[in-house]
Amino acid sequence: MSWDSIKNLVSGVAPVLGTLVGGPAGAAAATILSSVLGTGKSPADIALAISDPEMLEKIRVYELQHIEKLQALQIEAEGIAMKDRDSARRMQMQTMSRTPAVLSTVVVIGFFSVLYVIAIHGGDISETTREPLLVLLGALTAAFGQVFNFFFGSSAGSKEKTAALAGK
Repeated sequence: MSWDSIKNLVSGVAPVLGTLVGGPAGAAAATILSSVLGTGKSPADIALAISDPEMLEKIRVYELQHIEKLQALQIEAEGIAMKDRDSARRMQMQTMSRTPAVLSTVVVIGFFSVLYVIAIHGGDISETTREPLLVLLGALTAAFGQVFNFFFGSSAGSKEKTAALAGK
């Protein structure tokens, strides 16, 4: 089981702890989960433990008892992510590198090119070509979002977290 699958399961019973799994505070979340469950920190150990509904209940109870600590960790994780984005933008302003613009152009052109091919030739695409094309579309979709986040800022949810971090 992957960290994404674990995140989905944990989020169902403990949404705050679930958001920490796989993010900047992922190591802390794995430590918390392994401690609560009495297992190792590997995805396999945690996945085996959370297949038991009683263990999911333990996670839910832990979150209820430690919600303030987990929310503080969540805010800290968002702060780390914000600093990462900020440092990338500052580096770009200082170096005026052409690399982000070139990569962004490749991503945007690639994204719309793949969409075009699927829209125009979707029915004529062979099964052996369709799967890799859809995987490429998925990767380009994620990258397309990152391009917008880099140049135009991130989502409204992140802006709310930014305001919370600033104490507004």
